[in-house]
Order: sequence, then structure tokens, then C-alpha cells
Amino acid sequence: MLEGWSVLRRPAVLALILVNFIPLWGVIFRGWDVANILHLYWAENLAFGFITLLRLLTNRHESARAAQKIAMSLFFCVHYGFFCYGHAGFVFGDFLREGGGNAGSSLVPALEGALNFLQQQQLLVAGFLGSHLVSFFLNYHGRGEAQRLTLGKVMFLPYRRIVILHVTIVFGGMAVLSAGSPVWLILVLVLAKTGGDLILHIREHQERE
Repeated sequence: MLEGWSVLRRPAVLALILVNFIPLWGVIFRGWDVANILHLYWAENLAFGFITLLRLLTNRHESARAAQKIAMSLFFCVHYGFFCYGHAGFVFGDFLREGGGNAGSSLVPALEGALNFLQQQQLLVAGFLGSHLVSFFLNYHGRGEAQRLTLGKVMFLPYRRIVILHVTIVFGGMAVLSAGSPVWLILVLVLAKTGGDLILHIREHQERE
């Protein structure tokens, strides 16, 4: 079991903390608003989904067969893809613009905005991907999680974490918007997400060990 503050010195945890400073940097030094923050967290969903796909394909549980890995990976891509598709319609749509609007009311422009964001912020997205890759190599393979976790458990890993975390972020973002988007409240939102991300990461790996 992981005990005490020593867990904070683990490379995967340090990488997670470091990458979560990206939104803080954006708010303080680049003047990012709530929309910018939610756009970045949406991109993190994609990164986490990609890592989950790698976990499915490289799973080494005794019950996992090659055909099962491929079938589960395809199902995950479709199912998780629809999740990210709908999420993009919300965070890149009219809802977060001045004056509001209906979430997902302009889905095609929203998806175009999502693709433009990924192109313009490749380094930031790569930062989140790199953080999850550290955990993939050190925890999933280095600490034997690939042998202990079944394919079913691996596939549902991102949902428990992302649903809890991002429902909180979305409602927090709405609260920030309704308050006029003060910088201090945006910083509180980012710090709350960082803390929640850290707690969930540590608890998940405690359970797996």
C-alpha cells in the first residue's frame, strides 16, 4: 500500500502535479478564461482515452485474449468517442460564449473549434499525454497493474475518474460564469480540479496495489 506523503515523490504523481500547473500558468500569465480551461480539460479527456486504449491493447491479465483485446478496444473507441463528441459540443459550443446559448446547439462549428484547439495547442495537449504516459509505463506495466486488471476494469477506468471530475468542473465553470468570471474564482476552479485529480489518482493506484 502507498502510505504517507512519500507517494507525492513518485514520478507519476510529480508528473501529474506538474502538468496541472499548465492551466494555472494560462490563467495567471496568459489571461485564460473559463472556456480556455474547459477546452484544455476536454483535450485531457482525449489523452486519457488514448492511454486507456494502450492499456487495453497491452493488457496481460491471464483471462485476456488477443481477439478480446481488439474487440474491447474497438468498442471503447466508439463508446468513449461519443462521450468526447458530446463533451466537445458543450465546451466548444455557444454555451460558454458571451450571452450563453444552448449546449450543443451548433455542433459542427463546435467540433471545428475543437480541432482548431488541438492544432493550436499541441504542446499543451502533449503535456497531458506525457503525464499519463509516465503512469502507463511506471504504474500499469512497472508495478504489474497490466497483470492484475481485467479488460473490463481497464475499459471503465476513465469513466469513473472523468465523470466525477468533469461534472464538477462543468458545474464549477457555470458558477464562475454566473459570477462574472473573476480571476480568483477561475484559479479556485483549477486548484480544485488539480486536488481532485491528485486524490483520485492516488486512491486508484492504492486500490490496484
